[in-house]
Amino acid sequence: MATYHFFKHEGILTYLDTSLPSYSGERQQLLDQGFVALTNPIKAQTPSQALGLLRSEGEFQQELGEHSKFELATSVPIALAGLLG
Repeated sequence: MATYHFFKHEGILTYLDTSLPSYSGERQQLLDQGFVALTNPIKAQTPSQALGLLRSEGEFQQELGEHSKFELATSVPIALAGLLG
């Protein structure tokens, strides 16, 4: 099971896999660019499952505030189409 950390900035949502060696550096780059962490990292089998858990806890919509549309940005080549619509 992996652990995913979600970040947002100006309507863009992205995540990092905390087990990757590049996690700390990428996390700092996101923070330097103005991204903020939505919650603590979430354990899940897949990024889409982690996003589902984030949404089900209610924190997702609360943390995004009034953003009705946003983009999911990821450097990992994984299909997440349809999860946000």
